[in-house]
Amino acid sequence: MSHPDYFNDVLAIPSGSFTDGKTSPRLSVNFADDELVATLERLVATIADVDGIGAERVRAIARVMREAGLIATRGRGMSAAEMSVGDAANLLIAVNVADTARTAPEMVKRYRRLRASSKTWSAYFGTEFEKLLAAARIGTMADSVAHLVRLAPGRSPLVSNRYDAEEYEFEIGFRKPLPAVTIYVAAPRGERPDAIRFSERAENSSAIVSDRIVGVAITERTIFAVGELLRD
Repeated sequence: MSHPDYFNDVLAIPSGSFTDGKTSPRLSVNFADDELVATLERLVATIADVDGIGAERVRAIARVMREAGLIATRGRGMSAAEMSVGDAANLLIAVNVADTARTAPEMVKRYRRLRASSKTWSAYFGTEFEKLLAAARIGTMADSVAHLVRLAPGRSPLVSNRYDAEEYEFEIGFRKPLPAVTIYVAAPRGERPDAIRFSERAENSSAIVSDRIVGVAITERTIFAVGELLRD
C-alpha cells in the first residue's frame, strides 16, 4: 500500500516507513520457557527489537524511569518485577521523546498530560495510550478504537464498524520541542485514517521559541508486539 501524505502532515516521516498494506511482522525476539514473565528486561528487548533502537539506550532510560517510580520497582534488578500496561506505556513514550535518560521521567509526565478534545469529551494521551496497549494484550482492539475515534473531528465509521485486530493500521507520531502526539487509525487497511491530536494547553507552551519540529513515529507493529509480550 502506498500511504498518502496525510500520515505525514505533522511529522517529517519517510513515506517508506509503513507496512505497504501487508500484515505487520510479529516480534522476533525469542525467550526461554522459564523467562516468559513480562519483566523489564524482556520489555527492553522487545522495544529495542521492534523499534530498531539500541538495547543499551533503552535499558539506560528504563533504569532512570524505574528510579523515578514510573516503572515497577518490585524486587531487585531488571528481571525482578512483572511489567504492567502502564509500565510499558511509560517506557515506550520515554524512548520516543527523551533526548537523554536523565530527562526521560519529566518528558514522560509531560507527554502523558497532553489532551485531545471533541465536542462531547476530552482525554489524556497517557490514558488512551495505555488503553491501546491493553486492547492489544487482551484482544479488544475494535472496542478500544471505537472509543478512541470519538476524539476525532466529525463522526468516524469506526465508532460502529468492527474489524479483526490485524485489519487496524496505526501510526502514533510524537513531536518536539513543543510536545504533541497524533494518533492515526484506519481500518480496513488503506482507508483514510482518523486523526486524534493531543497537545498542551497554550500557557504551558509559551516558553518554546524554536521553529524546528522533530518527529518520530511508531506503528501497529509496536503496539501488537508489546501487547503480545504483556499477554505472557
